[in-house]
Amino acid sequence: MKYIIDRFEGKWTVCEASNGKMVDIGKSKQSKSAHANNVIVQENGKFGVDKKETEKWWKEIKELINQIFRYLRTKKFLMRKGILSFNSKIQKFIHSWFANNVKCKI
Repeated sequence: MKYIIDRFEGKWTVCEASNGKMVDIGKSKQSKSAHANNVIVQENGKFGVDKKETEKWWKEIKELINQIFRYLRTKKFLMRKGILSFNSKIQKFIHSWFANNVKCKI
């Protein structure tokens, strides 16, 4: 199973598992080179950083952020031209878009 490191708390590393559940892993079981937002995998009872999966995960996050900015630039342009006004329907659309598209997949 793959995990994304969320944060460190004392002797624990708080991670999100690939099934979406939060898991606490002892720092003693992981690589010293692990940082927040790294993807780690378990091998022989120890957790090591999977550099390839970490790069892939960051690439997906950056693409989602770029999609959001492209959408917002288009919306801003349309509002400036008076074609579109920012109302509750647009707010609901943005909220639903985030809910459906901004998910950390590993």
